Amino acid sequence: MLTEERGDWMLAFLAVLGGALISITVVQNGNLALYLGNIRGTVLVHGVGLLTIVLVLLLSRTRFQWNRKTPWYGYLGGVLGVLTVLGSNASFAALGVSVSLALMLLGQALMGVAVDQFGLFGAQKRPFQPAHLISFGLLFGGILVMLLS
Repeated sequence: MLTEERGDWMLAFLAVLGGALISITVVQNGNLALYLGNIRGTVLVHGVGLLTIVLVLLLSRTRFQWNRKTPWYGYLGGVLGVLTVLGSNASFAALGVSVSLALMLLGQALMGVAVDQFGLFGAQKRPFQPAHLISFGLLFGGILVMLLS
């Protein structure tokens, strides 16, 4: 539930903004992969990303430190990021942005349910609610409409 005093509305807005940026990212990365090939494009995307975050660290004067208590799965984000870019680049060329993103959203929602239900990767457990089935039905219906049109 979103509440005003907790600033949840701003966090929700940032999540929507992040989703909008993913749409642009899929197009940019997909086009780069069409020019350079999927693997070369992915390498370049992550190289530019590395340079960008190093610049952010330098400009913000943020000191980078390893935390030895970080669980092993805390470092999987980079691996998963590379696999996500490779997959979205491949699907973008064949399916376009809308269908690719809809299918990616389906995958995110399904994995999100599993993470919430079982508290995977240290996440707080949030049990699946039968009302969530309505969301999945709408998501499946939307994807079906996109694929058939």
